[in-house]
Amino acid sequence: MSPFLLGVYMLLTLYKTLDGDNVINKTLTEPESITIYLKSDTDITNPDLILETIAGIDYKDYNYCFITEIERFYFVRNITVMNNTVSKLSCEVDYLETYKTEILTSEAYYRSKINVGDYGEYESERTGREIITNEISPVVLEETDNSILSVYRWG
Repeated sequence: MSPFLLGVYMLLTLYKTLDGDNVINKTLTEPESITIYLKSDTDITNPDLILETIAGIDYKDYNYCFITEIERFYFVRNITVMNNTVSKLSCEVDYLETYKTEILTSEAYYRSKINVGDYGEYESERTGREIITNEISPVVLEETDNSILSVYRWG
């Protein structure tokens, strides 16, 4: 993967997809490529892309995109029309598609059921509630380009 080149022009390709978030090798249709400029303070995990209106392109028709220079795929989670010439696309990185080569060529086992006690005290909760716990630690984390993929299966 190329180093991140924020503060330069990049190629954004918008797509339509009917595949779910948890699908790898998504079917991408009707590509539309445009040049964008990402400022140096852009969050590349969840970027907000501010785009000028382009004749013939309705941003609301697209739900997926790819930025060539940083080699990442994104879900377009929300589109906000800011005025009659500017729209904001709120995006979220698609880890499965972005890192599909690494995932598909890894030698990890993905079919192991998680049982209570496998990784400490664990109980699956089926209510859909989000549980957030704040922990205080003297460890300072350094920002890297690494990601952790966790997959859970109930049952």
